[in-house]
Amino acid sequence: MRIDLENLDDLAQGCAVLGTGGGGDVEPAVAQVAAAVAAHGAVEVVDLDDLSDDVLVMPIAGWGAPTVAIEKLGSGREAELLRHADECGNKVVVAEDHYAGAIASLVARTVGKVTSLCVREIPRSGTSAELLALMKIDHTAIARVAVAMIE
Repeated sequence: MRIDLENLDDLAQGCAVLGTGGGGDVEPAVAQVAAAVAAHGAVEVVDLDDLSDDVLVMPIAGWGAPTVAIEKLGSGREAELLRHADECGNKVVVAEDHYAGAIASLVARTVGKVTSLCVREIPRSGTSAELLALMKIDHTAIARVAVAMIE
């Protein structure tokens, strides 16, 4: 199977029906894929069993608000992330301003072990700066963890 401009709409409709769970529009992703296919050509879909063990596979997933995911995931810079992680001995900190470290788990699939800073308590009212500090995901907390990793 190839993903090209001719079958992209059919593929998107199938994803919209079979991949639902929280709603959301597939159009932002269709536009992103169409631009990539127009610029770089069709994509050949292969079975993972057909790949050799030394092939680099960059897993990307999306959920939640599609416009945020487009900004953060699947940007085409994953190989750059891998290179930077390698340059620093895979000492990577991922800070997220929400629960569970979902982005950290995606980054970990790419670069290996990461240190995840995320919301681990029930949120409260306050300014952004107060809440980031309270949840230990502000710039001071990130710097503290990063320094500890290199000492």
